[in-house]
Amino acid sequence: MSPLKRCIDHRTLVAKKRRVQMRKRLIEAATLVFAERGPEATLIDHIIHEAGVSRGSFYNYFRSIDELLEEAKFNLAEEIISVVSSTASKETDPAVALSYGLNWFIRIAMEYPLYLDFTAKLGTRGLGQGSMMRETTPPIIRMGIESGRFCAMSEQTAADILETTGLAILRRLLAGETVDLPSYAAAILRMLGITPEEAAEIAARPVPDITVPDDLLIARSAERSTT
Repeated sequence: MSPLKRCIDHRTLVAKKRRVQMRKRLIEAATLVFAERGPEATLIDHIIHEAGVSRGSFYNYFRSIDELLEEAKFNLAEEIISVVSSTASKETDPAVALSYGLNWFIRIAMEYPLYLDFTAKLGTRGLGQGSMMRETTPPIIRMGIESGRFCAMSEQTAADILETTGLAILRRLLAGETVDLPSYAAAILRMLGITPEEAAEIAARPVPDITVPDDLLIARSAERSTT
């Protein structure tokens, strides 16, 4: 390879890396602003101020706040999924796996305000593709139905119920109310056909710990809020 070709390739790689970093910077800044203000009260000026960039830089990457909101939703969901997926995959009983997942979902919201504020304030705009519930629970539901562990029902219906009840729980937490996690998990399991006695027993089991890496946005934002 000629020196000129190496130089061009290096510049291309550097430019690509800068674009990736800038895109991530805008997404993370938007996530923080959306969590603080809610999507309806967020302006582009709020986001570029948080990111420390110009309005032109914003439009180089996103056409609108709504487009950036979708990216922020997906990005935050990916963080949560990365935290719980490795631990969840070790559980073979779909009823137990779902109970653990529901507990982790709420515990992360209680321990990391960014996730609670962002998801609860997003409201119904956060439902559907890209939400943590929508991305993680269908395989568990499918496994439970196919194995006969759960009663026969539409996977879509079950996922809708999990999403909407999960959002209701987050809204209660945001309002300062307490949530009985075992009762919530047991109620979902009963809906899926687990007997009340077994649902209560599964929901009362100790839930394995999960580790949130320090480099994730939810961890960095929690650290920032304490300083």
